Amino acid sequence: MKRVANASKRVANASKRVANASKRVANASNSALSIVSIGAYRPPIDKGQGKGSLCAGLLARQSGKRKGLGVAKKSPGRDLAGLTDSSLPVLFLLLSISFPTLSVPFVPARLPSRVPGHPFLKPFPQSLSKEATMKKRLMTKALRPMQATMVQLDWLAERGITHFSFGYFDKGAGRAGAQQGMMRDVARVAFDQRRRAFLYHRHADDGLDIYLFLASPEKHRILILDDLDAAAVIRLASDPIGQDIFVLETSEANYQVLVACPRALTREDRKRMELALAEKLGADRQAATGCHSCRLAGFNNKKRGRNNDLVRIAEPRLFVSKTRKSELSDSERVRKALENLHPDAISRDEWVQICGALQSLPDGQDIWHDWNNRSDYSDVEKSKVSVWKSFHGSSRGLTLGTIFYLVSQYGTGCQT
Repeated sequence: MKRVANASKRVANASKRVANASKRVANASNSALSIVSIGAYRPPIDKGQGKGSLCAGLLARQSGKRKGLGVAKKSPGRDLAGLTDSSLPVLFLLLSISFPTLSVPFVPARLPSRVPGHPFLKPFPQSLSKEATMKKRLMTKALRPMQATMVQLDWLAERGITHFSFGYFDKGAGRAGAQQGMMRDVARVAFDQRRRAFLYHRHADDGLDIYLFLASPEKHRILILDDLDAAAVIRLASDPIGQDIFVLETSEANYQVLVACPRALTREDRKRMELALAEKLGADRQAATGCHSCRLAGFNNKKRGRNNDLVRIAEPRLFVSKTRKSELSDSERVRKALENLHPDAISRDEWVQICGALQSLPDGQDIWHDWNNRSDYSDVEKSKVSVWKSFHGSSRGLTLGTIFYLVSQYGTGCQT
């Protein structure tokens, strides 16, 4: 009985400690700045914060995928837009205590080099290699219409768009269509089943086209490019400025792309960037207004000549060209590369690394022996055999990229 009583006391004491810890967390959370919407929050990195700022450092250390946390009440006189570098450590500390799974994605504080007249726009390379373009193709996602709609809205909300407006147009009335109504300033969390059902009713029963407008904030980082072909989308995805994009297939072989910039821009800056990208990619220049609407995934494109196609989400994916693989295998590429690298031109450690990288090839030992036959040192004949056996068939994390890198550093102009 005493043992049972002692065990009960220990359980009670543990419960008290847990309760006290919960109270401390609650008190700390109550004293923090109020959070209006965690899912839509982005620190204001465009107000004088450059390289090495505290905000950039905090964001750079965050990683992982955020989870939605709902909406909290807004306290009087509190606004996230007024956050400064001095208040951010407190906010992140409290968030890490209250929500251990929460992390904020990295937003670069430094932007690409500028082009005159087009701020923050990095120029495209003069000649994109055909091989790089061939490594990507556009693939549509197999999503249900309602699911596709929510994926698009979630993508925008994660990049700072807090409110949306939904316009419905009669595309049969003239080239541009006549606006029949607008559902204005709808928060992402407020886009419920009732509003979705209303839009689908106007779309399916009344035959109206549905468009999405980015309502707020006025200064955001989303660019909209219209009427792109697949080659232009892949070219954009291969450039640094296109690393964070959302692709919509609005009709067969026709795409609309949402581009997330590193930081928020004014409407005029967005317009200049959209015009520059439209000129580079052959997009519709008339749609480069800085506040253009976009299609909504999961709805049909009822524009004349578009065959009532369903707007679907697409994404550039890497793939291996079978024709290129049959033309030149990995072994042949390695042999061709090593022709431009002499065994005596590198250190012993680098020489051993090449041996390890060749372990992954079925004829790697033959390549290893043939390459070392070019050496001028007499002791290479024995050591090449012992070094090869020392790996026991394991590459130890070394890849063929190690060989191509060493060839590029010490070789004589090899093209891999």
